[in-house]
Amino acid sequence: MKKFLFLVFGFVILSSSVIVVEGASINTTITSVSIWDMVVFRGEGFHRLHNVEITIYQQDVVISKLLTKTTDRGDLFMPLIVTDLSTGEYDVLATDKIHTATTSFNI
Repeated sequence: MKKFLFLVFGFVILSSSVIVVEGASINTTITSVSIWDMVVFRGEGFHRLHNVEITIYQQDVVISKLLTKTTDRGDLFMPLIVTDLSTGEYDVLATDKIHTATTSFNI
């Protein structure tokens, strides 16, 4: 956490904290809820209150595109019910057009 002095409309704000995030990250968790199998995407470090597009690939073929919105801290939470995904390895690309993060998961 870094402290900054801000000059706003002629006033100096002396005690303001800004959380500096180096980069975005995303991870996945495979879980079951009731009768559904799910992949849960959790991310952080994205632009706050921004749309994030999550693209799922298998062998460089786009399988699915999801759209979610980040919180006021730049975090995201997006569950996906696994219905059309076959077993195998999947790559994930998440971007808000400012920050980008990648991961992979196996089913």
